Amino acid sequence: MKTMLKYFFVGALALFLGSCEDDEENITVTLQDNIERGAVLRTIDFSDEMLLCAGPLEFSMELEEQDIEEGALLDNVNVYVTFTDNSDIAGNTAAFNTGEVLLDNVTAAEFAPGPFGLPRVTLTYSLDELVAAVGGSSDEIYVGDTFLFREELILTDGRIFSVDNAGGIITGGFFNSPFQHVQTVTGGLDLAIDGVNSVNIASGGGDYEATIQVTEAAPDLWADGEVFVSYSVAGSEDNSEGVSVATFTRADFTQSVDDDGNDIANTLENDFMFDFATLSGAVGLSISDMAEGDAINIRYSFNNSCGQAISSFDEPFTDVMPVINCPVLPLSDLSTFVGTYVTTQIAPTIFGYTTFGDGVEVTFVSEGAVDILSGDPVTLTATQRAFDANYLNDLGPGSVPLQTYIADFNCQNVTLVEDAAPIGNFTGWQCSGPSIFGAPDPAGGGPFDVDDDTMFTIAFAEDVLGSCGDPLSNIASIQFDKQ
Repeated sequence: MKTMLKYFFVGALALFLGSCEDDEENITVTLQDNIERGAVLRTIDFSDEMLLCAGPLEFSMELEEQDIEEGALLDNVNVYVTFTDNSDIAGNTAAFNTGEVLLDNVTAAEFAPGPFGLPRVTLTYSLDELVAAVGGSSDEIYVGDTFLFREELILTDGRIFSVDNAGGIITGGFFNSPFQHVQTVTGGLDLAIDGVNSVNIASGGGDYEATIQVTEAAPDLWADGEVFVSYSVAGSEDNSEGVSVATFTRADFTQSVDDDGNDIANTLENDFMFDFATLSGAVGLSISDMAEGDAINIRYSFNNSCGQAISSFDEPFTDVMPVINCPVLPLSDLSTFVGTYVTTQIAPTIFGYTTFGDGVEVTFVSEGAVDILSGDPVTLTATQRAFDANYLNDLGPGSVPLQTYIADFNCQNVTLVEDAAPIGNFTGWQCSGPSIFGAPDPAGGGPFDVDDDTMFTIAFAEDVLGSCGDPLSNIASIQFDKQ
C-alpha cells in the first residue's frame, strides 16, 4: 500500500505540474462554468509584511478582475483600510485603533490587459498615505500592528462584490479572490532562547542563564539593545516596561553555527547570565516575598537603525522564570536515596509488563557510578542517582543485558533522565516501528519525600516514538522500597 501511495503521488504531482501551465489560459472557461452570475477579483501578488526601518514602508498588491464578459463588466474598485494597534511596547494602543475608512477608488481606466487579456492593476500605498487615511502618524506604527485592506468590486450593472458576499469557491483555491488582505508590521527579528530557568523558593532562589539567538530578515537590522526585568503575580499579566539590568551591542554577539559547524545565515548569538541577587534587586523583592506561580520576566529589546525598540512582553522576546517550590536533595548529603531497594510495579509498562520486574533488588549510588555496558564513568548531579536494571525483564530474564539508568529527584518528583540508556536511548525491544524509547514523564514523575528516603516512586513516559502504539500513550511507574 505504501508503494502504491508513493507512485500515486508521483503521478498526481506530474499531472498538477502540467496543468499549472494551462491554468491561466483556461481561467475564462472555468469562470464561465462556475460563476456565470458573478465576478472575481483575483490576487496575483501582495506584500503581507511591512518591515520597520528596512526596505520600502508600503503596501502593494496586484489584482486581476474576471467576469462573464472577460472584464467588460468592470466599473471601479473601492479599497478600504482598517488599522489595529496590537503593540504593547510602543504606539498609542488606547486611541490609535480605527474603523474602516475609504483609502482609494480605482476606476476601470486604471486597469490594463494582463497576460491573458483580463484587466489587471497594481496598487501601491506608502506608509504615509496609510496613516494619513486612518488619521494617525508614522511614529505610532510598531511591531505587531496590522493594516486590513478590503476591496469592493463594482460592476457596470450596479452589482457589488466583496468579502461579505463571496462564496468559498471564490475566496480561496483556484480563484484566490478573498477581497481582503492583511499586512502585519514586523521588526524583522526572530529570537530563540535556549535555557530552562526557575526561581525555587525551597532552595532560596535561582540564577538565570540562557543563550540568545537572533535572526535578521535583512542584514544589520539592529545595532544594540537592553535587557529588562519585571515581576508578575500568579494569574495576572505583566505589562510593565520593567527595570533595565544590562545593555549590549552587536559586537557582543558571535556568529551562530549548526551542529556541523556551518554558519547559520543572518543569525548571531550571545550568552546572558544574571544572578538571583541582581534579579530580585531589580524587582525589589526578596525570596520571602515571592509565591509559587509568580514569575520573573526577562525581556530582550533590540534597537534598529531608526532608533525603534524591537521587543514584546510575549515570547520570543520575553523569557519567563516561573517561581516554584521544589524541595531538592541536600547538596552536601550524598548518602540519601542510596543503597538497595526492591521494586513494585505501580502502573504497568507496555502491554501490562513490569519495567524491571516485581520484587527485584536494585542498588542506587550517588557517586562513583559506571555505565555497566561501556565501563565509562557516569557524571551525576546532587539530585541524581544511578542504578543498573534489566528492562522488560518479564519477556525473559537476561534477554536484554543490565543497563545503567539515571533517576532525577527534582521538584518533589522522580523521573528517568532522557538519554540514559535504555530510557531515552536504545532498549533492544521494538514492535513494528523503531526501537522503544522513553523520556521524562510530562506530568513531572513519581513522588518522593526529601526527608524520607525509605520509599519513592519513579514515573517515566514510555515508547515516545510510537513503536508499539500512540507516542507517549503509556506512563509507567515503579515504587522502590529501601531494604
